[in-house]
Amino acid sequence: MEQAKIHWFDPARAFDPDTIIQKHLHIVFLPKGGHWVQEGDIVFLPPLFLAEDDVIPSLTSLRGKKVMGICILIQPGSEISKDIVQYIHDIAIPGAYASIEDVRGLFSPSALMKELKENLIELSRNENCSLINILRMIDFTLGTESEIFSFSLGTLISPGYRREPLQHEPPFSEWAWEIQNLPSQETDSYSPRSFSFGGNHYFGYPLFVHSFCQGVIFFRTELPSMYLNSETYIDIIPFILMNLTVEIDKRINSKRRKEEFLWRVLFGYYNNDRTLVGEADLYDIQYTLNRFVWILRIFPDGIDATTNYSVPQVFVNRITNIIAAFFPKDVSIYDHTQIICIHVKDNEKDESLTTKYNKLIRRIEEHLQGFSCMIGVSRAYGNLYDLKKAYNDALFSVRMARLIFKENKKFCSYDDLLIYHLLYDQVDNPILHRLFANTIKLIDIHDRDKDDLLRETIKALIEHNYNMKQAANALNIHRNTLYQRIEKIEEILGFSLRSSRGRLVLQLGETLDLIMKGFLKQE
Repeated sequence: MEQAKIHWFDPARAFDPDTIIQKHLHIVFLPKGGHWVQEGDIVFLPPLFLAEDDVIPSLTSLRGKKVMGICILIQPGSEISKDIVQYIHDIAIPGAYASIEDVRGLFSPSALMKELKENLIELSRNENCSLINILRMIDFTLGTESEIFSFSLGTLISPGYRREPLQHEPPFSEWAWEIQNLPSQETDSYSPRSFSFGGNHYFGYPLFVHSFCQGVIFFRTELPSMYLNSETYIDIIPFILMNLTVEIDKRINSKRRKEEFLWRVLFGYYNNDRTLVGEADLYDIQYTLNRFVWILRIFPDGIDATTNYSVPQVFVNRITNIIAAFFPKDVSIYDHTQIICIHVKDNEKDESLTTKYNKLIRRIEEHLQGFSCMIGVSRAYGNLYDLKKAYNDALFSVRMARLIFKENKKFCSYDDLLIYHLLYDQVDNPILHRLFANTIKLIDIHDRDKDDLLRETIKALIEHNYNMKQAANALNIHRNTLYQRIEKIEEILGFSLRSSRGRLVLQLGETLDLIMKGFLKQE
């Protein structure tokens, strides 16, 4: 390696390249870390977890180990502060700076793997330990680019940078499902599955937690496959996967506890907001925040509107990943027959949200052939205690949408259903019962006694906004026959269907019957 690639703060103290190669070289990521560093070693400090205030304490710690030299690894375009340069000068230890790309070649593959292993052990005991930081440490050390496609965590996890922007995203989802769906006897956690896309090479490994595949990690690398299958690399892969699965397990448990708390909130288990505020702090959930709830339900095509369909877990994993692509910040909770999502209301316009929800519905139905889905959205509420009201709003919206609109409309917000909410809230009002008794009930009695089809006629008229041609076609009858039926209906009810007032009364009676026989029966 050329000496010019390492920039020494004091050229008089610069090491000869041969001297560097002959010394024990170490990479230390964490402040005050490097328990494996010994006297006379040369240490490289990457910038991943080192804030500027952490650098000098780290240098002090290394000084106590009597290291021979220190090289701070920097990002391209970065500079070392004068305070740090002065401190290195004062402690009389040869100091330098370089980029990781310039010094990675100083390490043999086995030495690089050993450094990664030691740093992962130290990270596992540190407050910075997370899936993202594990990936960042791996990528920084090995020169790879990692992505995790997660089945249970609901999102694609990546360090958030690329050496070169990709024009098209690799089909991680398809690759991940391919790996997950391999027969168990063919799935070896430590043997990579190779993929190519856009001239790049990717290697995928399944991530098992308690014998269940929670996701797949992909490495984008220029390393040849023979290197990935080398003894050195095979030795570190189980260790990397172990660190990732331990962190995933912790994250799943944390996610589960958070979901249980949110369930109690949605179901109204808290009698006062004081207790709720305290528990929200434990889960790092902001109490006062404008939120609304939306509910997604899927149904096999042809299933009855009042039937509760239990969503298979394999569908849930696929759906939550799709939801995360559209709404990455939403919290999703699975409840057997539905997926409940909590959305923080921001400045995004309602029209934009509506478009996004309709695209989401189409995407899910494309992935789940033979199924249809519906979404119901609540009003927004300003605190966590009132989230139970949002849940009830969304629950009512998605149920009513399924009963009323069936396949004609798959997304309904609370404001779309104000008249239905009003009738539901007043369902015990005797005035509404009189309205029903004087309209739909009279028609039902007539149809039962005369074996007629007037109720079916009313439904067709309402559904087609009293467009006689469309209603007649829907009923498969001649338009004159339709007019004859309307005359019968008017005679029974005692008012004309040509007036807006008469049509309103009839539609209220029809809607009230739907609520009483459909929605209340479903409850």
